[in-house]
Amino acid sequence: MTAKGTRKTALHFSEDRVTGMKCSDIWSGCPKMEREDMPEQAEANSGVRTVDSTRQQRERSQIRFPYTDIGQAIELTRVLQDKGGGTAEREQLAAWMDQSAAGGTFRSRVSAAALFDFIRADGTSINITSLGRKVLDGARKDTALAKAFLKVPLFLAMFEKHSGYPLPPAAAIERQVVEFGVPDKQKERARQTFSKSASLAGFIDSSTGRFVKPAVREDRAEEVEAPDKTSEPDKPCGARSGFDSGGKHYHPFIKGLLDALPDPGVDWPHRERAKWLRLAASAFDFVYKADGEGEIEIKEVRASTATHEGPPS
Repeated sequence: MTAKGTRKTALHFSEDRVTGMKCSDIWSGCPKMEREDMPEQAEANSGVRTVDSTRQQRERSQIRFPYTDIGQAIELTRVLQDKGGGTAEREQLAAWMDQSAAGGTFRSRVSAAALFDFIRADGTSINITSLGRKVLDGARKDTALAKAFLKVPLFLAMFEKHSGYPLPPAAAIERQVVEFGVPDKQKERARQTFSKSASLAGFIDSSTGRFVKPAVREDRAEEVEAPDKTSEPDKPCGARSGFDSGGKHYHPFIKGLLDALPDPGVDWPHRERAKWLRLAASAFDFVYKADGEGEIEIKEVRASTATHEGPPS
């Protein structure tokens, strides 16, 4: 209850439930208890206990985890892509999802999608990431799910502890997430989002029930990114500003490699050349098919100081 004419949120306590919780915007993707500044007179009239700043600090999680599972994060990402082409204002995205931009549900979903690295939230705008596009691509979804799951600090900690073994019962999982830094009052939600996300991301083996990373194809040329068409990034000294393909279409990975080549005549250390060639070899493996099972090996060999003896005259 609130004083007349005052719109404020208070926290009501029972033995095992807290209502009035708000999710911080992007800070960690996890819930925290927070009290809005309430005038003393209104607080006295309300007759409701509020949480002081010391208690509020204690309720913050010491390890990041999402308040919604990875499936709901994908749903938000899909709406962002389908409705806005990958970018939108907060109010737009909230309206497309039939939610309030200031509401806890929407804010929880945005922070969770950001924690899974499907979106970037900057001020009032929200933009899809490279991983977000991959998770919407049927051919790359499984790989993207596995990577997104392990980007969550709590989920990664649980994976490192239980990889290769069946997960313990729910009560034991809740004890462990508390040990990792989750507040006691949030342990059930943390366990629920972890368990459901692990299942959706394929980390629970269907035949054995063990907690293990799914077998997915890694993008070996992931380091080689296509150049940004909207802005010209800072390039190392001597790098060419662009590559004229002569009208021929190249895969973005190959185009990125060619754009990274320095101009003729400039100094290009052998170490940097070897790095470029290794990236090129990885890109070729990804883009092209090859007969046989040989591998390309690139290494830097320092010039020998020994003199070469020619054949006897």
